[in-house]
Amino acid sequence: MSGVIELFYNELVKALSRKERHRNYLPALMMALVWWWLLLGLVMLVDPATVADWPVTGSYFIFFLLLFLAAWFTGGLIFAKSRRGLVTAIGVVIFGYLRLIKVGTVLNLVLLAGAVLAFEIYFSRGEKSKSDNLID
Repeated sequence: MSGVIELFYNELVKALSRKERHRNYLPALMMALVWWWLLLGLVMLVDPATVADWPVTGSYFIFFLLLFLAAWFTGGLIFAKSRRGLVTAIGVVIFGYLRLIKVGTVLNLVLLAGAVLAFEIYFSRGEKSKSDNLID
């Protein structure tokens, strides 16, 4: 009898793992395209002086918000993890602000990319050790 239960358990685990791996990319793709189209429309149709001073003078908040959302959804699609997309989007926005205040150099880009990569490696290993503990 335990062989039947073990077989049933193994089949259930396989079915659940297949279900977890399946991700519907169409809504995320549609949202990414919407954010990129809004960003493109903002860049092409709106005067930068209009966008620059809301809500803080010289912040370009609307531009960077749209850039963040577009980069987050696109990064989430490319890397197949929302967290990686989020970290990438934060890095893109930080570098954009560095370029805005005229300190966005290649060196800062490399340092920021290294920090983003180190952050992702640190949290990926933490996630892996948690899943290892669940198996044991």
